Amino acid sequence: KSAAPLCLNIIKQISSKLANLKFVDSANLADVKICSLSGMPAGGNCELTEIGKCDGEKRYRKCDKHGVAKKEKLKLVSPSSGEYVVILGNEPQKIKFEATGSRKSVYWFVDDRFLRETSKQEKVFWTLKRGTHRITCSDTHGNHDSVTIIVRGI
Repeated sequence: KSAAPLCLNIIKQISSKLANLKFVDSANLADVKICSLSGMPAGGNCELTEIGKCDGEKRYRKCDKHGVAKKEKLKLVSPSSGEYVVILGNEPQKIKFEATGSRKSVYWFVDDRFLRETSKQEKVFWTLKRGTHRITCSDTHGNHDSVTIIVRGI
């Protein structure tokens, strides 16, 4: 009434299958880009990749899990990087943020602080503050773009 006989039986079955395995000589392994989602060698549409080892003598089929159409890259189009913005007078003034290339939501950050989430077509307005500011947009796929603007007063 012990689990030992069952456990020994399982170990025997596993070890008998291990005897038939063939291992690849590590001297033939090469560093290749691997798709983080599929585990296959990265194809042209894989956005998330990592470096992995692959048998350099074999030709592996590349990842085709992400479709053939190439996605448009997320791009922050307004404001432009290095843009100087001047505040006129003492009244609060706003600047428009706009991005292209996202299929769904866009997440906006100013100086690495979350500002808000918008739909892909929605514009964002931010109240200007004097100084140098880093504007960043990102999407749910990990794509991102950043610009730096300089805000001065008169």
